[in-house]
Amino acid sequence: MTTPVPALLCPATLLDRRCLYNDFMTHTELHAETPKKSRLIQELIWLLGSLFTGLLVLPALIYAAGLLVFGAYRGSGTTSGITAFYGDYANDLVTAHLSSWTVALGPLVLVILLRLIFAMKTLPLPSWWPDALRNTTSSGKD
Repeated sequence: MTTPVPALLCPATLLDRRCLYNDFMTHTELHAETPKKSRLIQELIWLLGSLFTGLLVLPALIYAAGLLVFGAYRGSGTTSGITAFYGDYANDLVTAHLSSWTVALGPLVLVILLRLIFAMKTLPLPSWWPDALRNTTSSGKD
């Protein structure tokens, strides 16, 4: 038996389905309501949103922070400013610098890690798990 998790109020999906869950549902029941095509679209939205954030939004925030702390950015070429910063960033991505790829893939890795953590909380404990550790929600009374 899977552990019930609270389902959130969710907005209308791309297929114009509205859902409002007031009680607890299991992970499988919650995802059984979503059609596979809609689920794939949601996954693609998360993927593209994370990549968009890592490739365009985070570098702009890094540039703004550097502008406030260090002053104007002077690129590796003859240009300066945000266009030179994005040019150097793209060049670093092409030449496989670890720092640029960390910025680019950081949001995607964060989303994957958070989803793994929440998925692990909804999974049932394995049979070999010690009985003493199964109920961790003690009230403080022995």
